[in-house]
Amino acid sequence: MRNVIFLTLTFAITLFIFFSFRPVKIIDHQKSEVICHKNNIAYNLGPNLIIALNDKLDPVTDSKIKKLCEYSIINDTNNIYQIPDSPNYSVSAVYKQAGSWTDAILLGITVFILLYVIFNGAVQFKFTTYLFAFPLSLLIFIIFLLNVLNRFTVNG
Repeated sequence: MRNVIFLTLTFAITLFIFFSFRPVKIIDHQKSEVICHKNNIAYNLGPNLIIALNDKLDPVTDSKIKKLCEYSIINDTNNIYQIPDSPNYSVSAVYKQAGSWTDAILLGITVFILLYVIFNGAVQFKFTTYLFAFPLSLLIFIIFLLNVLNRFTVNG
Protein backbone atom coordinates (compact mmCIF):
# COMPACT_ATOMS: atom_id res chain seq x y z
CA MET A 1 0.00 0.00 0.00
CA ARG A 2 2.84 2.38 0.86
CA ASN A 3 4.48 1.75 -2.55
CA VAL A 4 1.24 2.69 -4.34
CA ILE A 5 1.04 5.95 -2.40
CA PHE A 6 4.70 6.77 -3.10
CA LEU A 7 4.35 5.91 -6.78
CA THR A 8 1.18 8.01 -7.10
CA LEU A 9 2.89 10.92 -5.38
CA THR A 10 5.93 10.52 -7.65
CA PHE A 11 3.74 10.58 -10.77
CA ALA A 12 1.78 13.61 -9.52
CA ILE A 13 4.91 15.65 -8.77
CA THR A 14 6.51 14.59 -12.06
CA LEU A 15 3.43 15.63 -14.04
CA PHE A 16 3.36 18.97 -12.23
CA ILE A 17 7.02 19.63 -13.12
CA PHE A 18 6.46 18.41 -16.70
CA PHE A 19 3.51 20.75 -17.29
CA SER A 20 5.24 23.65 -15.54
CA PHE A 21 8.08 23.60 -18.07
CA ARG A 22 6.05 22.89 -21.23
CA PRO A 23 6.21 25.59 -23.93
CA VAL A 24 3.77 28.46 -23.47
CA LYS A 25 3.29 31.76 -25.26
CA ILE A 26 3.91 34.84 -23.15
CA ILE A 27 4.04 38.54 -23.94
CA ASP A 28 7.53 39.88 -24.59
CA HIS A 29 7.47 43.03 -22.47
CA GLN A 30 10.63 44.40 -24.09
CA LYS A 31 9.19 44.30 -27.62
CA SER A 32 5.47 44.89 -27.03
CA GLU A 33 4.12 48.43 -27.23
CA VAL A 34 1.21 50.61 -26.24
CA ILE A 35 0.29 53.03 -29.04
CA CYS A 36 -1.48 56.17 -27.88
CA HIS A 37 -4.24 57.46 -30.17
CA LYS A 38 -3.96 61.10 -29.07
CA ASN A 39 -0.37 61.74 -30.15
CA ASN A 40 0.52 58.47 -31.92
CA ILE A 41 3.44 57.84 -29.54
CA ALA A 42 4.45 54.24 -28.80
CA TYR A 43 5.62 53.20 -25.33
CA ASN A 44 7.30 49.88 -24.59
CA LEU A 45 5.56 47.83 -21.92
CA GLY A 46 8.57 46.69 -19.89
CA PRO A 47 10.48 49.96 -19.33
CA ASN A 48 7.23 51.76 -18.46
CA LEU A 49 6.32 49.23 -15.77
CA ILE A 50 3.26 47.95 -17.63
CA ILE A 51 2.66 44.29 -16.90
CA ALA A 52 0.29 42.36 -19.16
CA LEU A 53 -0.32 38.63 -19.02
CA ASN A 54 -2.19 38.67 -22.33
CA ASP A 55 -3.68 41.31 -24.62
CA LYS A 56 -6.70 41.69 -22.28
CA LEU A 57 -5.61 44.11 -19.57
CA ASP A 58 -6.78 44.23 -15.98
CA PRO A 59 -8.51 47.44 -14.75
CA VAL A 60 -5.44 48.75 -12.88
CA THR A 61 -3.17 48.35 -15.89
CA ASP A 62 -5.86 49.80 -18.15
CA SER A 63 -6.11 52.97 -16.04
CA LYS A 64 -2.31 53.21 -15.86
CA ILE A 65 -2.04 53.11 -19.67
CA LYS A 66 -4.90 55.61 -20.10
CA LYS A 67 -3.05 58.06 -17.83
CA LEU A 68 0.21 57.39 -19.66
CA CYS A 69 -1.35 58.24 -23.01
CA GLU A 70 -3.36 61.23 -21.76
CA TYR A 71 -0.83 62.92 -19.45
CA SER A 72 2.49 61.25 -20.41
CA ILE A 73 3.09 60.02 -16.85
CA ILE A 74 4.30 56.56 -15.99
CA ASN A 75 3.11 56.23 -12.42
CA ASP A 76 0.43 58.28 -10.67
CA THR A 77 1.07 57.04 -7.12
CA ASN A 78 -0.98 59.82 -5.49
CA ASN A 79 -3.84 59.32 -7.95
CA ILE A 80 -3.92 63.02 -8.87
CA TYR A 81 -4.83 62.68 -12.54
CA GLN A 82 -8.31 61.83 -13.79
CA ILE A 83 -8.67 58.53 -15.67
CA PRO A 84 -10.03 59.07 -19.20
CA ASP A 85 -13.36 57.33 -19.79
CA SER A 86 -12.77 55.91 -23.24
CA PRO A 87 -9.83 53.80 -24.35
CA ASN A 88 -7.17 56.07 -25.82
CA TYR A 89 -4.64 53.42 -26.79
CA SER A 90 -4.09 50.12 -28.54
CA VAL A 91 -1.75 47.33 -27.52
CA SER A 92 0.69 45.85 -30.01
CA ALA A 93 1.61 42.60 -28.29
CA VAL A 94 4.62 40.57 -29.38
CA TYR A 95 4.63 37.01 -28.10
CA LYS A 96 7.56 34.76 -27.30
CA GLN A 97 7.80 31.16 -26.22
CA ALA A 98 8.83 30.30 -22.69
CA GLY A 99 9.90 26.76 -21.86
CA SER A 100 10.28 23.87 -24.24
CA TRP A 101 9.29 20.24 -24.55
CA THR A 102 12.95 19.28 -24.12
CA ASP A 103 13.07 21.09 -20.77
CA ALA A 104 9.81 19.48 -19.69
CA ILE A 105 10.93 15.96 -20.61
CA LEU A 106 14.42 16.28 -19.11
CA LEU A 107 13.17 17.71 -15.83
CA GLY A 108 10.28 15.26 -15.71
CA ILE A 109 12.65 12.30 -16.08
CA THR A 110 15.08 13.75 -13.52
CA VAL A 111 12.37 14.39 -10.95
CA PHE A 112 10.81 10.97 -11.53
CA ILE A 113 14.12 9.14 -11.08
CA LEU A 114 15.07 11.10 -7.97
CA LEU A 115 11.67 10.81 -6.31
CA TYR A 116 11.36 7.14 -7.18
CA VAL A 117 14.75 6.43 -5.64
CA ILE A 118 14.06 8.57 -2.58
CA PHE A 119 10.61 7.09 -1.94
CA ASN A 120 11.86 3.59 -2.67
CA GLY A 121 14.84 4.19 -0.41
CA ALA A 122 12.49 5.17 2.38
CA VAL A 123 10.97 1.70 2.13
CA GLN A 124 14.00 -0.39 1.22
CA PHE A 125 17.60 0.83 0.91
CA LYS A 126 19.47 -0.47 -2.14
CA PHE A 127 22.91 1.00 -2.68
CA THR A 128 23.07 -0.07 -6.34
CA THR A 129 19.87 1.86 -7.08
CA TYR A 130 21.36 5.02 -5.58
CA LEU A 131 24.66 4.41 -7.36
CA PHE A 132 22.86 4.25 -10.71
CA ALA A 133 20.04 6.78 -10.26
CA PHE A 134 21.85 9.80 -8.87
CA PRO A 135 24.55 10.03 -11.58
CA LEU A 136 21.88 9.44 -14.24
CA SER A 137 19.59 12.15 -12.89
CA LEU A 138 22.56 14.51 -12.45
CA LEU A 139 23.57 13.91 -16.08
CA ILE A 140 20.03 14.60 -17.30
CA PHE A 141 19.84 17.75 -15.17
CA ILE A 142 23.19 18.99 -16.58
CA ILE A 143 21.85 18.42 -20.11
CA PHE A 144 18.79 20.50 -19.14
CA LEU A 145 21.00 23.31 -17.82
CA LEU A 146 23.15 23.27 -20.95
CA ASN A 147 20.00 23.46 -23.07
CA VAL A 148 18.80 26.52 -21.14
CA LEU A 149 22.25 28.15 -21.27
CA ASN A 150 22.42 27.56 -25.02
CA ARG A 151 19.05 29.25 -25.47
CA PHE A 152 20.22 32.32 -23.53
CA THR A 153 23.45 32.65 -25.50
CA VAL A 154 21.70 32.23 -28.86
CA ASN A 155 18.86 34.68 -28.06
CA GLY A 156 21.14 37.21 -26.41
